[in-house]
Amino acid sequence: MIVALYILLALVVVGTVLRLTHKPGDESVTENNEAAEGCCGRHAVCEKFADAALADEPVYFDDEELDSYAGRSSESYTQEELETFRDVLFTLLPHDLAPWAHSLEMRGIAMPDELRDEFLMLFADAGATQLTPASDA
Repeated sequence: MIVALYILLALVVVGTVLRLTHKPGDESVTENNEAAEGCCGRHAVCEKFADAALADEPVYFDDEELDSYAGRSSESYTQEELETFRDVLFTLLPHDLAPWAHSLEMRGIAMPDELRDEFLMLFADAGATQLTPASDA
């Protein structure tokens, strides 16, 4: 019974601290989205990496063959074409996921619908701390 009271007390303390440190109307997320030109804010990649990892020019990740799919809709790919995308996706390093998705967007290449869930799962598994390249300092 005492353990339950300690747990309840700890929850109350944590909740109080969180409530006191939370700043309603914090505009930091909005500022980050506005700082990234061309980011609509609807994609997890844009929201997390809008100003750091995304280049102004498309970056190729040994995926030049995907340029032939430019202008196609995300649901129009055959199984063989889907495997071409999948081969590239699973050879990427975790910190290359966000720039690769951005590069596809800049090149006018829609990621296949079937692959989007796999991409988001890899992206989430990599975690935000691992997705930014380590500095050489």
